[in-house]
Amino acid sequence: MSTAALTHHFAAFDLETTAKSPQQARIVEWAVVVFNGDDITPHSSRVDPGVHIPAEASRIHGIVDTDLLTAPTTAQSLPLLLNLLTAQPLIVTYNGDEYDLEVLAAECRRCGLTMPQLSHIDVYSIAASTSRLPLYRSGARSLATMAAQHGIATGRGHRAVDDATATGWLFRRLCG
Repeated sequence: MSTAALTHHFAAFDLETTAKSPQQARIVEWAVVVFNGDDITPHSSRVDPGVHIPAEASRIHGIVDTDLLTAPTTAQSLPLLLNLLTAQPLIVTYNGDEYDLEVLAAECRRCGLTMPQLSHIDVYSIAASTSRLPLYRSGARSLATMAAQHGIATGRGHRAVDDATATGWLFRRLCG
């Protein structure tokens, strides 16, 4: 498949969670933003993780326990998320190899679901090779830093739809 075809139709995926460790984290918000030519369609849901959201996590994404009182549970939300992901020809993440896909796999195991095989590209490694900042600098390879370096607006950082959208645009900029 050509690079142009890859960047024409794909979906960018992002999670907001309760913890930094993929094995301990629970999903509190997910987004799948489908890019198909000029058509960009966001799909998202907040999720009741069934556990308290630590203050440290809430400081990052702004989601607190009371925001999720009417949200579907993880077990209720995962089938829709998995259907959206498996319907796409390519899934694009930012640091998904290290985090988002690992969290998703752990959540699938907890719910007795099989993690599907996804055609996937992690934009982090591509973007990191273009960084103009030294590696030791904190945040030098963050999505916000890489997006800004490439002239891409990030919206409200650490919100799933905004981060997935920025990831999709960054993928198009770097690989299109």
